Amino acid sequence: MPTSADTSASYVPGPAPRVHPLVVLLFLVSGAAGLIYQVVWTRYLTTILGSTTQAVSAVVAAFMAGLALGAFLAGRSRSAGPRAIRYYAVLEIGVGIYAMIFPLLMAFADRAYMVLFPLISGQDAATLGARLVISLGLLLLPTSLMGATLPFMVVGVVRDADAAAKPLAILYGINTLGAVAGTLCSGFVLIPLLGLSNSMRVAIALNLGVGLLALSLAPRISVRGKALPSTRPLAGDLSAVARRSWLWLALVLGISGFASIGLEVAWTRALVMFTGNSTYAFATILATFLAGIGLGSVLSARANRLAGCPYRRLGLFQMGIGLVSVVPALVLSHLYYWLAGHYPNLINIHATHLWIKVLQAALVFFVPALLMGTALPLGLALGSRDLHNAARATGSLYALNTIGAIAGALLVGFVGIPALGSLRCSVILAALFLLSGGALVLFARQRESARTGALPWLMLLLAAPMFGTTLLDQHPLSVLKDPRQETIRGKDPTTLFYKEGVNTLSEVVEDRFGARSLFIDGIVQLDYGTDVLRLNRLLAQLPILMHPEPQEVLIIASGVGVTSGAALEFSDVRHVTSVEIAGEVSEATPLFAEVNNNLADSERHQTVIDDGRHFLKTDEHRYEVISTSAIHPKLNAGNASLYRREYFELIRRRLAADGIACHWIPLDMSEREIRDAMHTFLSVFPQASLWFSKAASKVGKYDVLLLGSNEPQRLDYQAVRRRMTTPAARAALRQSGIRDPLDLLGNLILQGRDLRDWVGDDGRIFTDDRPGLEFEHSDIDLDASVVLMIEARRPPPADHIDFGADPEETLRLAAQWESRVRFLDTFLNGDRFALLGDRDAAEREYRSAWEMRPGDLDLQTAIRQFLADGTSEPGN
Repeated sequence: MPTSADTSASYVPGPAPRVHPLVVLLFLVSGAAGLIYQVVWTRYLTTILGSTTQAVSAVVAAFMAGLALGAFLAGRSRSAGPRAIRYYAVLEIGVGIYAMIFPLLMAFADRAYMVLFPLISGQDAATLGARLVISLGLLLLPTSLMGATLPFMVVGVVRDADAAAKPLAILYGINTLGAVAGTLCSGFVLIPLLGLSNSMRVAIALNLGVGLLALSLAPRISVRGKALPSTRPLAGDLSAVARRSWLWLALVLGISGFASIGLEVAWTRALVMFTGNSTYAFATILATFLAGIGLGSVLSARANRLAGCPYRRLGLFQMGIGLVSVVPALVLSHLYYWLAGHYPNLINIHATHLWIKVLQAALVFFVPALLMGTALPLGLALGSRDLHNAARATGSLYALNTIGAIAGALLVGFVGIPALGSLRCSVILAALFLLSGGALVLFARQRESARTGALPWLMLLLAAPMFGTTLLDQHPLSVLKDPRQETIRGKDPTTLFYKEGVNTLSEVVEDRFGARSLFIDGIVQLDYGTDVLRLNRLLAQLPILMHPEPQEVLIIASGVGVTSGAALEFSDVRHVTSVEIAGEVSEATPLFAEVNNNLADSERHQTVIDDGRHFLKTDEHRYEVISTSAIHPKLNAGNASLYRREYFELIRRRLAADGIACHWIPLDMSEREIRDAMHTFLSVFPQASLWFSKAASKVGKYDVLLLGSNEPQRLDYQAVRRRMTTPAARAALRQSGIRDPLDLLGNLILQGRDLRDWVGDDGRIFTDDRPGLEFEHSDIDLDASVVLMIEARRPPPADHIDFGADPEETLRLAAQWESRVRFLDTFLNGDRFALLGDRDAAEREYRSAWEMRPGDLDLQTAIRQFLADGTSEPGN
């Protein structure tokens, strides 16, 4: 059997091959299709498994596991030339065919999960295992086919192994740049315009087109003739040095995969405090990573031709990644501070403010991604020197890198961030790059007697203070916080609670006056503001007051329990179940005892940590009232799933026959979005009513709630009054501005046919397949939305309200109602004119309302706000 020395003397290297333009096109389109599948399939699977970090991680891990398995198995093939290209074509066609039957398989998986879940409910390890098994069952085959494409294409277009570096790097880079196109197209174009199923059909068409084109062009784009022998020995003849080299390479690429994905997870968590959890922001950041990796892969072909030891070169790249990976935590906020100081008007424009942050983040993270993209193809090329083992080497190393990535995603997300925090995790992962690169440099010196030079030591010297500075402070908000947050948090706030968990980062701060605020992922979710507390309480109070006998209450996305605590104020309510996706948020509940009715100590209350939709799907109880907390569909990724028809159908399935569902509709959306959100709700609950959280509350303070039921909703004055008899209920309702049943009924905007007519029949219905709402980017005019609600208001006539059996009392209460309606009409007209900018008309209406009910507390508040602009007091 020939040795390395025997072959080296006769070896004549072939010319560096040029990658055929059609191969570039094929891999570009294939990469785009792969990312479209990943986005679409992940969204589909979260509807089955839930949208918790655990569920999403299981899907991503299954996706990467399939890529690794496919690359590993393809590396065992001895095919080359046109045959390898044909195999590549069959793989692409196979992915497309599988995608055609994916909806049927997903429906089967959904039924299987529903059968399995009762057996594993409450067991975290078993639940994660079940999610992994289902994800693997659905994704392992198509992703394995995807993972096998690179090794087959490499041996299809490479003439000899020593010239493999350039085509390998170009193929990997082009495929990744195609993934950038797929990410941007799926997030910005395909899903918003076509929906999930049609986006998947686009990817299917791309796969089939690539496969058929590759089949027809295989002889033209592959290498012809017999390959030249390689300077590298066959796998069975590896010397001890070569074997050690392979092990070092495998170790470094495994660490690289672990640290790369781990850094992406940690940076993404930290970025939430900087950009906000926007769907567009995350799509842009993902595209930045992929673009950097793709361009770096293409550039690695040039880096491979540099003089010097290739192992030393790879080690220096690894060290460079470690060095620059600490920079984002130190630089990002300072860039923003500088821009905020020099261009404050630009920063204060909300849309511009977001995109400036996104652009800055993209610029800062692009350099680390570029180096990561350069290093991996360098490592793959080092392991692919022997043509007989080029596919095997590429597949094995790529598989090891992907296995490391799986471990990084799971360990950093589930263990590292909860234990250490996102910033400390990012520093430790950067250190892994630095140390593994330094070790490889030292190995290169031993292996090939190469001089290490001063550069590695200089990089370590520069890293020491940067790493130390970042490790000393694990609080992301101290590094990445928005300087405008000071107006929300107050100066020098006291942090009472801070925890980074698997799903969210939660913080409770207290200002110098003792008022507390809850921040989730850097966004304020709850404070002691009157209108915020009023809305959260009314989300429980309104449906409970409207229900004849509310015994079991379910609150979705309960946060720190203000809504759940409000439900417990009513003696009729026997039990309240709160569902919260983030356990760390629930842990902060005792800190808000004064506004959540000491929820943590109540025996009538239970907290379940789960995704709301997943809980509704797997729970078997029925509830008289189901209320969803004030979750804005555009603030956090995933929130919009609570505004889709499938979610409302789950609620309807869990409601008792006479049950009532309550849902918040934010007004800081366009008129079309507001009507479409209501239209989606009405498509499930045709018996519905629309309410103000407060009948008159002045500029920017309005909120509206939808009540839905299976049966017509009765306006029962006496039932509401009976439920308000206990001291606890009366006190809680007064905090919501409800002193008697007429105050509550005065909040009614529209109901029944009037509401359906106002919403219309031609609106969109948001579904999992056609999500729509979260991708909208229209101009928002909150004042116009409030005016729209005021003008839509149709108070019910007295004969539509059940005042009881006593005729005399009915007449008296009907007269009071008509008087209250006149007052509210006048008061709301004052607000409407104020919002429209007609101050004279607004003052006239406020004066008239004051004459009707002098001393009304809500009117006083509105007048004080109105007088802040210098108008004389109407009551004088």
